[in-house]
Amino acid sequence: MNSLARSGLITMDEASCIESTEAGRLMSLFYMDVETMKNIMKIEGSETLERLLWIVCESHELADMHLRVDERRCLNLLNRNNKAPTIRFPMKGKISTRQMKLNCIIQATLGCLPIPEPALNQEALKVMRTASRVCKCLVKYVTRPELPPQPQTFSAVLNSIILSKCIEAHLWENSPYVSKQLKGIGPTFSTLLASAGVTSFMLLEESHPRDLERIMNKGPPAGNIIRKQVSLLPKYQLTVTPIDARSVTIHLMLLNHNHLSENMDQLTAGDSHKSYLIVGDSENYLLLLTQFTDKDFISVYDGTMKYEVTRKLQNEHKILIHCVSSVIANLKRLHHLLASLIIQLTPPALKLLSTPYPNPENHLKLPILME
Repeated sequence: MNSLARSGLITMDEASCIESTEAGRLMSLFYMDVETMKNIMKIEGSETLERLLWIVCESHELADMHLRVDERRCLNLLNRNNKAPTIRFPMKGKISTRQMKLNCIIQATLGCLPIPEPALNQEALKVMRTASRVCKCLVKYVTRPELPPQPQTFSAVLNSIILSKCIEAHLWENSPYVSKQLKGIGPTFSTLLASAGVTSFMLLEESHPRDLERIMNKGPPAGNIIRKQVSLLPKYQLTVTPIDARSVTIHLMLLNHNHLSENMDQLTAGDSHKSYLIVGDSENYLLLLTQFTDKDFISVYDGTMKYEVTRKLQNEHKILIHCVSSVIANLKRLHHLLASLIIQLTPPALKLLSTPYPNPENHLKLPILME
């Protein structure tokens, strides 16, 4: 008990009344090992995507995975290879530890890289299931409601949500194999589509159904089914309007609100699909964090949401706005879907933009942005 109290997982008073903290509650909810939860609690707020992946690989839930001698050659080729695609974040030196093996397996799975060793393929399934559970706990911890107002955790929050999404989808957030997430399309068809240059939801929706069928060597109505699935994904438009020298209004609108509301039982992402709206600045301050489901956005908010954000500092810096799906990778490529917006709001520019607008055309309207 004293060890748990020192770790911040429970609180004890003089009367020996024990109460779980938010971190302790999450540890129990997601069946986390104590040492894993301690590692998660060490997050400072500026962690990158690569660093958070290492935290997942160091979790004690994966401690039963061992690095075998006959696996090293395969893993080293996935890590560094001049003749074939390799993992996104190559590691220095050769694969020599359990954590490096797990990191390589997860990255190979997210990058859709073939793993020639059958034993590693079997282990990859278990690794991804466990990593998904750890990432969900990680996201819940960094987005817990007891955070102080405007903490310097923007990078950790954003990258935790992105990593959790990637592991859930088994794809990197910028993967060209985006079609793999649609029903009826597996690794073979997604590879054919990616090789033909169809690497985003936008291109899938704009392609002719017969062209899609020709690429996949499938008969009608396969192309029409794919396009219908893409049409039932949410399409957002974001408008940013400066209010004064420190504040802006963020207006998020669902462009295909009517179409989705008429097909609520056929939504491609599912009824429980959730998205995050994350606003921060270049000083790593988290200015706004909110989440919403497609179902609530359609029925409760009537396809539109509005927020007012105030800058933390007076000096020159950037405001960054991300709208991130919780489970669908590369959704940012969908037409009119905003995934990452970088606006540089300097005091002189704000002074010019903050004058009353005679018409809405002067508002900063960003229907689409590619990273």
